[in-house]
Amino acid sequence: MEPEPQQPQARDGPRPSPEPEPSVPEALLRSVVAFFDPQRVILFGSRARGDDGGDSDYDLLVVVDDDVPRETLKLESGYHAALPFAGAADVIPCRASTFARRRKIVGTLCNTASHEGIVVYERR
Repeated sequence: MEPEPQQPQARDGPRPSPEPEPSVPEALLRSVVAFFDPQRVILFGSRARGDDGGDSDYDLLVVVDDDVPRETLKLESGYHAALPFAGAADVIPCRASTFARRRKIVGTLCNTASHEGIVVYERR
């Protein structure tokens, strides 16, 4: 004779809430948006995947217009954009056409951001 299925037991207290959507500190996002005026900002890496630790940095791919000056695309620009933020952040600018092309190429940063990333800002 098969045992009867057991009914779930009532729980004491509230149920745990689902994991919150990963986010970017407002000071960092505001600074990046003011510096680049991007089309979109994508959080990727451990914080987007949800496997970050207490010392994890914020990895941001910043998709900018195609007509931005070449100097804006340097990693140094990302560093300057993140200066007002007190934490660790890697801010990587990328032209929109480059992002559109490279997001389809496995192993590229654009592909990784496209597949595991979370859009945290989009220009209206």
